[in-house]
Amino acid sequence: MPRYRAFGLLIASDVRLSSLPSVRDGEVDYWFKVVTDQPLPFPQPRWVYKISHSDGSHWLCFKKIGSDLLLRFDRFADFHVIQECKEIRCYPDPGTPLKVVSQLLLDHVLPYLLFGRDQVVLHSSAVVIDGMAIAFLGASGRGKSTLCASLVKRGHKLLADDSVLIRRRDDRAYAVPSYPGIRLWGKSISALFSDKPVADPIGRNLDKYRLRAKDNKIDFADGPAPVSRIYLLDDSEPPPEKNDSEILSLSARGSFNALLGGAYRLDVTDKEKIAEEFNFLSWLSANTRVARLRFRRQFSLLPQIHRAIYNDLI
Repeated sequence: MPRYRAFGLLIASDVRLSSLPSVRDGEVDYWFKVVTDQPLPFPQPRWVYKISHSDGSHWLCFKKIGSDLLLRFDRFADFHVIQECKEIRCYPDPGTPLKVVSQLLLDHVLPYLLFGRDQVVLHSSAVVIDGMAIAFLGASGRGKSTLCASLVKRGHKLLADDSVLIRRRDDRAYAVPSYPGIRLWGKSISALFSDKPVADPIGRNLDKYRLRAKDNKIDFADGPAPVSRIYLLDDSEPPPEKNDSEILSLSARGSFNALLGGAYRLDVTDKEKIAEEFNFLSWLSANTRVARLRFRRQFSLLPQIHRAIYNDLI
């Protein structure tokens, strides 16, 4: 089976995962299989609802069965994670394209599986500046990917988009490369790229696209980088009398709450894992500068935002 690398994991897959770099050797962390000739072997599980649409319908549901994990993405696919043999089986709904299956695996299934001791996956994007990882944390639509892409256009390496794995090693925090791609809205692509990039549409009737690094000459990090800053992207703008952007320090408690709110997790009833996460986030907030980044959401002001970040890194 072909083997690929994502989030520091080696994944053997029976289908082609074109978004991931292939590798030849190494111990397999997960075996990924797409099953189309049989249904999910749990016909009526009692789902726990994790994420809902604005209309109240359930987009992501999960269920634990012993050590196994079931994930249902409404109208797209079911995933069965068999922890004992490190196998991920996908049961796509009829008509679900393979690229959507791959997207769900990379953007959701793997980040939730990486929830564990001495590591956390944050809902953030990250670049490498002067050998250090700089992460931008925030909810969807806050500009994480656009800000990262604008810094990549200035010559910095992309490290992760939307999901950043942070691990503790030798008493330092390291950000691990996720996969070589970035997702952008159409208006961000038009503002940042003078030439039309190679991009795959995401979802149905959505003006959002995935840009693969190798197709668009995007420099991607080749290994983990020490974490220097984690910026929380505020949903408010600086007051009129302030500069076009500002960086405000967060207290230890504010830093912890920001990291806690941005962490991927499924089962909040798993007391042991929750305790491990709290301990790790307490350590991370005490050993990493976490600050609030406020800026006016105008593409023309991106250079001023870059300068504010560079000045903060000095």
